[in-house]
Amino acid sequence: MEIDEVKDSVIQTESSENTKQKVGDKKFTKQDWEGNRFEFALFINDFLICKRSFSINGYVDKSMQTQEFKNEVDKIVELIDEDLKSKSRIYTWYHATFENPEWEPEIFTEPLINEGEMVLTFVVYDDGKEVISKQWDARYYPSYVRKCIDLTNRQVKIMKDDRTTIYDKEKFFADHGSQLSGDLYVLMHMLAGKENLVPLIQKCVCEVCSSYDGFYEKASDYHTVLDYKNTSIKLDEDGNPVYKQKTITDKNGNEIGVLDGFGKPWIVPEFEQSKLNGKKYSLNIEHENLKLCSEWGKAVNEKTRKYASEFYPVTSNDVKNEKYANKN
Repeated sequence: MEIDEVKDSVIQTESSENTKQKVGDKKFTKQDWEGNRFEFALFINDFLICKRSFSINGYVDKSMQTQEFKNEVDKIVELIDEDLKSKSRIYTWYHATFENPEWEPEIFTEPLINEGEMVLTFVVYDDGKEVISKQWDARYYPSYVRKCIDLTNRQVKIMKDDRTTIYDKEKFFADHGSQLSGDLYVLMHMLAGKENLVPLIQKCVCEVCSSYDGFYEKASDYHTVLDYKNTSIKLDEDGNPVYKQKTITDKNGNEIGVLDGFGKPWIVPEFEQSKLNGKKYSLNIEHENLKLCSEWGKAVNEKTRKYASEFYPVTSNDVKNEKYANKN
């Protein structure tokens, strides 16, 4: 997928004067446009690397408190992780092809940091409040890769002492192509052909949370409870896991295949019921509280009626009067 194609499909922030527009065959008004209330951010430990605010057309309320959104955040983290792994492989390859056997680059001599000492955190916010976050260990990326993390893949950061200067990569490499240091030469190859991940991330979020741009239209289309160990992956005759394309059901009961953020079939494992007892986790506590109140009301309804009848017992005269009133 070309980056220009991604840009065309991503929801861009519009001014308040242009909030009444058409998306496909649907019209939406200012009330449908949720403004820039949504944000995502990437941190390494407590240091902010990237933060973007964006809008979601036709936001489906509570869609971020669902299993579908949790799975989408897992995909976004995997997208960032693969980008950093690719850069790490390029950086390691260039530093492994040294000619002097008596010299070893720092990447092969510096000690590996401890687990949890360097952590990446991806966070999604709704109206300034954290909705979901996911962490993963960053110690396996080379230190140079960790210092140069850029989700846009468009910048060159020159760090000197406590000062950082940022340049556009196209202009910088064009102006300094023949004068690059070793690390900058490697960085040029690390960034070559890399896509801007920011619009991809926004597109992934909109596909799950927007009734205009996604596969869902209302809160009941989502799943708010996660079941663990209640099911197991189905195996074929040879003992291999069985996979299939994820589907959703339209209004007519037809199953429609779901595509991922890259336009490819979203492949998921096929599950079957397991005999093991599992655990359930609710992603929307408000929904669970309403459900609990409803079930509690049904459970005590009969007891409440019986209890009230002891204070106001029905007599035979009341029954006669009621029958007489019905006849008239």
